Amino acid sequence: MEPLLRRLDDKDAAVRAAAHALLRRGTAKDFGYDAAASSDDRQAAVTKWQAWWLSVKDKLVYDPATKQLAAP
Repeated sequence: MEPLLRRLDDKDAAVRAAAHALLRRGTAKDFGYDAAASSDDRQAAVTKWQAWWLSVKDKLVYDPATKQLAAP
């Protein structure tokens, strides 16, 4: 998860978009991230991703029914 979060700040928009797609697919979260947005606009969403991760990282479990990570 942390490598994907770091890639949200990559210089390459394609890398950012791919990281966001994987995060969305694995968590069903979005936080308003737009890989093509300005750095300032992306940062607001990245901050939300990071806050979410810090609040759930020790509680996440894989749900085979949804094929996503979820906090119980």
